[in-house]
Amino acid sequence: MNQYKKPVFLLIVACIFGATSAATLFQDNFQDSAATKANWIFPSAIKRQFIGGALNVQNTDATYLWYVSHNFSAKAATFSLSATITFPSSNVNDAGIAFCMTGSTGITLWVGPSQNMYVYKDTVLLLNVMNSFIKTTSNIVTISKKDSVFNILCNGAFISSFSCSDSKYITGGDIGLAVASKTTFTVDDVIMTDQFTTGAPRTTFNDNFTSGNTEGWYLSTLNGTASVSSGSLTIANNDVSPAAPYVSGNFNQASMRVIATHKQGAGFYGLAFYDFVPGPQGDTVKSYLFLVDSSRDYASGLPDSHSIASLQTTIVHGDKDTLEVLRFSNKYKFRINGAFMPDSFPLLAPGRIDVAGLYVGGKTTISFEDFVIGDTSFTSVIKSPGVHGVTFGPISEIMGNNFTVFDVRGRIIKRSNGNYLETLKCLPGGMYIVKSVRNRMVVPEKSFTNVK
Repeated sequence: MNQYKKPVFLLIVACIFGATSAATLFQDNFQDSAATKANWIFPSAIKRQFIGGALNVQNTDATYLWYVSHNFSAKAATFSLSATITFPSSNVNDAGIAFCMTGSTGITLWVGPSQNMYVYKDTVLLLNVMNSFIKTTSNIVTISKKDSVFNILCNGAFISSFSCSDSKYITGGDIGLAVASKTTFTVDDVIMTDQFTTGAPRTTFNDNFTSGNTEGWYLSTLNGTASVSSGSLTIANNDVSPAAPYVSGNFNQASMRVIATHKQGAGFYGLAFYDFVPGPQGDTVKSYLFLVDSSRDYASGLPDSHSIASLQTTIVHGDKDTLEVLRFSNKYKFRINGAFMPDSFPLLAPGRIDVAGLYVGGKTTISFEDFVIGDTSFTSVIKSPGVHGVTFGPISEIMGNNFTVFDVRGRIIKRSNGNYLETLKCLPGGMYIVKSVRNRMVVPEKSFTNVK
C-alpha cells in the first residue's frame, strides 16, 4: 500500500506548485548590454551606462522628462512589475516606472529619496503617500494590477493601492523607465510576471535595533540625527519643534511599548499614535501622545489640541524607563515601569491609525530600545498580593509551565517550570513581571478588572 501513497503525494505537491507559479512576461538584469539595447528604446536625451551589472540612466534634457520604453506585442491585463531603483547621493529628483503605456500616455509611479511615492495617470494625480518602508537610497518597487485595482509594494511591504477603470488602461500596455529632467538614477532586475500580488498594511512591528540601520522608520523630516548602535536607536532632535519618527501600518487595534533613556534636553519624549485625515488643504494629523520628561512629569497630547497637558505626579520614572500604551476596547491607558497612570483616553477617531511610533521634543536627545507595536513580544504582568495571583495586565492565554518572574526593575526573582499561581503565593506582595514562553499580547478590557 505504501507503494501507491508516494506518487499520489508527489502529484498533489506538483499540482499545488503548478497552480501558484507565475509566468515571466519580461526580464532584464542588465548583465548583457547588447540584450538591453535590444529590449529598450532609448531617446537621444537619455545617456546610458552599465555599472556593476546595473543600468545607469541620465536625462540630459533640462526641460522635459523622457521615457525609456519596452513594447509588448501582446499586452497583459494582469501583471506584477518590479524593479530595483537606486538614487545617487547627489540626486534630489525622483525616479519613475511607467506601465499600461500606449504611445505617449500611461500611468507612472514615482519614488523619491524622501520616503515618498506618487502616481500620475497622464497628468492626473492618483496617489501621493509617504511611508516608513520606503528607503532613502535603494528600493525594490512593485506595481501589481488586476482589473481596475493597482497595488503598490516597496521592499516587500504593502504601501497602498489605487483604482483606475479607464478602458485604455484596463487592458494593460507597454512599460518604461521615467527619467525626469536633469535626473540620474540606477535601475536593476526589472521583471514582469502574469501574477497578481495582494497585500495589506502592516499591523505589527518589532525593532530591537540590532540591524545597524533605521529601515522601517520614517525619518525624512527629522532635523537632527538618528543612529543605531548596540541595540538602541538614538535620536538627537536639533530643532525647537518636536520630531515624530514613525512606522507605517494599520495600528487601529494595537498596543505599543518602548524602553526610553533620557540623554539630554528638557523636551517631552515617549510614544505616539497618528491618524492622517485627508482634507481639501492636505492631511490633518490627529494624534495621541503619551510622554514623560526629565523633570519626572508625565503628559498627554490629545486630538484637536495644540498643546501638551503636563500632569504632575509622584516620581514615576528615572532616566531609563519602560513606556507602554495599552489599548482597551474603548480607551487607551499609559503605563510607566509597570504602573498605570490615573488617566484614560478615548480611542482615536475617526478612521484608522495610519502610523505610530516615537516622539522627541525640541532640542532633546533620547535613546530607544526594544520597540514593539501590535500583538507580539509583550510580557504579561501579574499582581501578587501574597495570597493568590490576580490578573493585572494583558494575558491572552493560560501561562505555560516554563516561565521567569522579574521585579519591576527587571531583576530575575525566580525561574520555575511549575504552576505560576502557586509560585506567586510564595512571593512577597507587590508587582511582578512573568515572562512565559507561550505568551502573546492581547489587551481585552476584562484583563484589567482591578484598574479604575
